[in-house]
Formats: sequence, structure tokens, C-alpha cells
Amino acid sequence: MKKLLYIEPFLTGSHKSWIKGFAKHSAFDVEILGLKGKFWKWRMKTGAIQLAEEFDKMENPDIILASDMLDLTTFLSLTRKKLGSTPVGMYFHENQMTYPWSSNEQKGLQEKKKFFGHINIMSAYASDFNLFNSQFHLNSFLSSVIEFEQKAPGEETLSIHDQIQKKSQVLPIGLDLEGFLNNQTETEVPTILWNHRWEEDKNPEDFFDTLLRLSLEGYDFKLIVLGEKQASYPKVFNDIERTLKKHLIHIGYANSRDQYLSLVNQANILFVTSYHDFFGISVVEAVQAGCYPILPNRLAYPEHIQESRYFYKTEEEGYSRLKECLDKKLFINFDPIDLSHYSWPTMAPQYDKLLDRLSFQQL
Repeated sequence: MKKLLYIEPFLTGSHKSWIKGFAKHSAFDVEILGLKGKFWKWRMKTGAIQLAEEFDKMENPDIILASDMLDLTTFLSLTRKKLGSTPVGMYFHENQMTYPWSSNEQKGLQEKKKFFGHINIMSAYASDFNLFNSQFHLNSFLSSVIEFEQKAPGEETLSIHDQIQKKSQVLPIGLDLEGFLNNQTETEVPTILWNHRWEEDKNPEDFFDTLLRLSLEGYDFKLIVLGEKQASYPKVFNDIERTLKKHLIHIGYANSRDQYLSLVNQANILFVTSYHDFFGISVVEAVQAGCYPILPNRLAYPEHIQESRYFYKTEEEGYSRLKECLDKKLFINFDPIDLSHYSWPTMAPQYDKLLDRLSFQQL
């Protein structure tokens, strides 16, 4: 059995769930070398040093896959004697060049993006291969590399973009979709779902403004608000229990997967307003649970669903689409959207085939 080592400086949340899922379903013997998921900026700055020290005590695997949180250039410089010809690749869950920084981090924004974003660019350049979780993500990252190259002073020319593009491809996230029911209940009062992080890039202001507008117009609906709340979060969430109290079924983080499944499976409509999503795990989960999706026609979402009737372009059009869904009860007995091709039983063999081929690459 071939051995794959996954290196993760920020082993928590979706990163941890993803690699655990792959390890469970893969034909590879997957070993995880990681650090606790905290202090992400320090993990990107210094995590490679700690992880290189730990790697020196291990046997070489057949292939190494590293998270985008790793400063790969530093890791490679510290392990070059030990690594030999072992192929080392990157899996980009996100990147810091195109990730939107929150308003409370705007001070020194350009310097932050330069520092952390450039770690991502140089890691992608130094790797043997790069895997991105969506085509949207790959395209946006490559565009940021071009912008980086154009800032080179004087007569200098860089070919970083071309080199990264040659060795990059899309490999969607594998998910544990067991338990999402993919059914539509015949109910007169629908339940609208928010199941994203409580952060600005998910654009909660437009979401709750739209729901409040419909509530004031007399529309009857229920509301489930899930998602992880950070130390600093958009203050609009503080107003929900006052402005939308009569609609609320639940607000707050689910304490267990069973509770999360139960609440998501109660929902009928997934209305999304996000400005940013490299893949959209929460969207795939809700759609697989049977929610009628109303999604912005941007980001990675069109890669999951091809039918235009589920998308809108402007905030006003989003309001109109949601209103139409309520008026015509589109959430009842619509053709179910099956996204089970993202489930691990389907995705793991694709991962194995690709990584097995890449494991034969030589430095």
C-alpha cells in the first residue's frame, strides 16, 4: 500500500474533516502531520519550521500533499536532503491573494496580502503539482499571479504564472454527505436556511435585509440560522432575534453533527448572498438535503448546478427570486438536485487515481 503524507499547519474545521474523510475512504495509507488550528498567521509564518522538524523523524512517504497554509518553500529548504525525489504537491482550500479580508483587518491590508499571498504563490511555484477545489478558485488564483508579475520593477520579467498553470488542476472537495436526505416536504410554510460562517464575506447584511423586507410585506416563513461565530462577527447577527424573532426556529452553532443534520434537513429554501466562496461546502450540503437553491451567479456555485433558474445576478433580482419561490411554492416537489458525486465513495477513487499517477513524478 502506498503511503501519502498530508501536512497541515492548521488542522481544524473543514481542512480536518476533508483529510479525515479522504483517509477513511482512500486506498492510500494516509498519515497526517499537523498543528492545532489556531493562530493562523503564525502557522503560515513559522509552521513549516515545526513541521519540518517532525518530518525529519519520520519515514519518507511515496507522496506528500500539503495544505495551502504551509510555507512550502521553507519546508522544502529544511528537508531537501531527506526528501530526495519524493513528489510534493499543494492542495488549495483557499488562498490569501484573493481571500477577502474583513473590515477590522483593513489596517496594513496590502502588506498582509503581499506577505501571506506571496507565501501561497511561491509555494505553488515550488511544488511539483497543485490541486484546487474548484475551477473558479484556480482561475482567480492564476489571475492574482498575473497581477503579482506585473508589479515586478524595471525590465524584469517573470514566468511564474505559466509555470504554476502547467502543473495545476482542479480536484473538488470530497464530502461526507451521508445523512442529508435530499427530499422535499409538502409544507405550506417554508423554512429558509443560513448555514455559513458568521463573517462578512458571506454577506449576511443582504441576506437578513431581504428576509426582513419579505417579513414586513407579510410573508410567512421559518428561519434556521446556523454557522460558526468568530470572536469578531458582523453585528447584524445581534439584531436577528429582535427583527426576525417570530420566524426563528434556531440560531447558533450546532453542537453536534446529528443536530446539524436535523436542522439542515428541516429546511426547504437555501438563499445565498455570499461575496466569496472558493467551493461552497455548506451550499452543497443544503442542496443535497433537498433545499431549493437561490444562488448568486458568481463564485464556484455554477460549477455545482447548471440550471439558470436557480441563479440571480443582482441583489434586487435575488429578492425577486426568493419572493417568487414563496409565492409559487417552488420549494415543493421540484426536481431534486443530486450532488452525491461529491461524496467520498465517489471522490476517493478519483483522488487515488490522480495521486497514484502523481506519485511517480520525480523532482
